[in-house]
Amino acid sequence: MDTTGLDKDIFCDGDSIWVCKVDGVDLVGLARSLKGNPGFVWLDSATSENGAWSYLCSDPVDKVTAAPGRTCQAIETVRSWLATTQCKDRPRNRVGFWGGIVGYLSYDAAFDLIPDLVSRHRFDGPTAEFALYDTLIAFNHTDDQAFIRSRGLETPTSKPDGDVAERKIRRLIEILSTTRPAVSPGEPLDWKPLTSRASHIARVSAAQDYILEGDIYQANLAQAFMASTYNVADPFDLYLQMRDANPAPHGAWLDLGERQIASTSPERLISLSSAGLAEARPIKGTIPRSTNPVADAKLQKTLLNSEKDRAENIMIVDLLRNDLSKVCEPGTIDVPGLCELETYAGLHHLTSSVVGILRDNFDAVDLLCALFPGGSITGAPKHRSIEVIDELEACARGAFCGSLGYIGFDGAMDFNILIRTVEFLNENATLMAGGGITLLSNPNDEYAETMLKGERLLVGSRNREAAA
Repeated sequence: MDTTGLDKDIFCDGDSIWVCKVDGVDLVGLARSLKGNPGFVWLDSATSENGAWSYLCSDPVDKVTAAPGRTCQAIETVRSWLATTQCKDRPRNRVGFWGGIVGYLSYDAAFDLIPDLVSRHRFDGPTAEFALYDTLIAFNHTDDQAFIRSRGLETPTSKPDGDVAERKIRRLIEILSTTRPAVSPGEPLDWKPLTSRASHIARVSAAQDYILEGDIYQANLAQAFMASTYNVADPFDLYLQMRDANPAPHGAWLDLGERQIASTSPERLISLSSAGLAEARPIKGTIPRSTNPVADAKLQKTLLNSEKDRAENIMIVDLLRNDLSKVCEPGTIDVPGLCELETYAGLHHLTSSVVGILRDNFDAVDLLCALFPGGSITGAPKHRSIEVIDELEACARGAFCGSLGYIGFDGAMDFNILIRTVEFLNENATLMAGGGITLLSNPNDEYAETMLKGERLLVGSRNREAAA
């Protein structure tokens, strides 16, 4: 590829990806500068751990939205983008996202992707939204440096072009030169539960009846909260409050025009390296943190020794081993980490790691579909637990418990599970919080767990006590 004419501060970093380093920026400032652009998405590693990256994308080359019943068609569009844009020589040492496909599957996409599943709920929103981004900003949390990366694509089928890449990079630099000021979120939100305490407890008991009957081993049940955003000046600033209160490694802000998704998720559904290593990291087991070190150590020990939480986690690990075996090489499935303690703002979790090597005849899309929706937010066995959830919960889940992430030009992938998530639509904000139900579950404790998870997202609430 002829790179003459490119400025010296823009260079080609192999396989026709042009890069420009940008110094002296802050991540939130970058996001504020871009948030008004079409298709803006922020894949946000707000925990800022060593080696973490965040990615900001806007102005996609192409996009696809699926209504209920059309999810599979959207998946095929994603496959076609991958076929025409994937790097021919996959770099084995490239880390993170260098451009490609970003989007999400709503939880309700499961009723299109899994045979014989039918929901009793009416769901009017999109079940899938994906966009192809050839240009993005990658922010390195280790040294607070940003890199604008572009492949210089005009369409999904066009060839990488250095002149196009330079134009797109220069436009981003111009946008970043004028940071937008912070906007007050406006009136505090007044969150209201959509079901009563008694109703949720009754659902937990009903799920336990199904367990006693041998239908399922466990199911994840959630309850919903809603608040009006009529007086909210900018939902994006509510997301900034969320990430301040609940920083998480798999957070995201996705602006879809009339709909926005704000997530501070700690949980990964599935990742895939460009070399073909797949990893699922289910979370099962939650306990609050304490500011007192002695008390906090006791809480950690309580969680690590919890028979109920360990049983939940191990059941989901077995489910994920089965899901991975559908698309991974025989004999490669392993569990390098089982029921390990992970700590986040306000909460401790038990997390496990399940890995495998993807078969050569499968790709990232096959892997995503094999694991979706995540076992930790459905139950075991997955098919029947989804049916029980649909029967017992009061409404469709929407984005909650779906998955959001990227598939890169190099074939790598990383998708979260959309927990700790607020969905903004039609001047309303909706969030859901849930927990895994087993025979060992105490219905009152399960209700309290949903409150514990939900309260960290009830930002700007006038009445947290009422919402809880």
